Amino acid sequence: MLQRGILTFPDDEGRHVDAEIEWWYFNGHAEAEDGKRYAFMAAYKMDSIMYLIIVDIDNQKHISMVDNKHEVNYSKDKIDLKYDDNWWKQLGKPFTYEMHNQYGEMRLDLHLESLKPPLILGEGRQGKVPMGKGGYSYWYAQTHLNIQGELKLGDKKRTIHGKGWIDRQWGNWNWFGFGKWKWFSIQLDNNIEFEVVKIYEPITNRALTSKFHIVHEDGTSEVLDRFKVVDLGHWRSPLTGETYSMGWKIKVSEPEHDIELVVKPYFREQEIVKGFWEGSCKVTGIMDGTRVSGLSFVELFSGTQASFPIKAICYVRAALRSVFKKA
Repeated sequence: MLQRGILTFPDDEGRHVDAEIEWWYFNGHAEAEDGKRYAFMAAYKMDSIMYLIIVDIDNQKHISMVDNKHEVNYSKDKIDLKYDDNWWKQLGKPFTYEMHNQYGEMRLDLHLESLKPPLILGEGRQGKVPMGKGGYSYWYAQTHLNIQGELKLGDKKRTIHGKGWIDRQWGNWNWFGFGKWKWFSIQLDNNIEFEVVKIYEPITNRALTSKFHIVHEDGTSEVLDRFKVVDLGHWRSPLTGETYSMGWKIKVSEPEHDIELVVKPYFREQEIVKGFWEGSCKVTGIMDGTRVSGLSFVELFSGTQASFPIKAICYVRAALRSVFKKA
């Protein structure tokens, strides 16, 4: 057993039956023997939804599945998930897993081994994060997993290797308290990772949760509060009409760190469903005087329509802030 903050492993890798909302999320970037580049995401949600994405980076293809026809089967004390013919299970060695995902003629089989201890999010890095209006989420990440496996697209199989990321959340919150969010998992080539989270209030777009986590090469971590995420452009989906920010500059201004990153998608057409964009991106920038580069997955949620009482509260708060600023 491993204790980190208020979380215990492997127990907290399993299902939390008192949580109304829970998901298991994985993304990764990998390269085949012929040099072709791929990315993928798989997520199991307790409301009987599974997401699967395969990104063919070089051919700019984004293949996604959203399925809600089956129940998610789970374990309460470890990762042991099954959804139809898809599964994700923990092996005997701590923080080591295997997963099998398939959709039509597409198949992804992976062996995953975490090379760093879990990153614990939240105040004091204890594992609990405010979510929306009065809700909360328990939250941790595994930011550096070694990937070995096989990818099948059509009739061609490829042996692949690369780097992956696990994000785990569970808790109880009201989705109507959200305006939108931006989430970045960033893996630099120098084995430093960043998890960047911006969750916004509806109507006013005030940031409700704003954190920049650093995981250093040796696995130690720190959290920063003074940073900005600036949109570099926008893209309107021709399929759904939804507009997303597209390309981002992340600027940290702390006494201990001077970090400026530019995150750009390999291509724009990586929308999953209306209001939900999840895509593979490249990263360039400077960290403390050194040029850096790497890869990122970015998740954009455009927001759930707020109820009238929450709209009213947001308007009143915004008006009061405006009055006090003028005073």
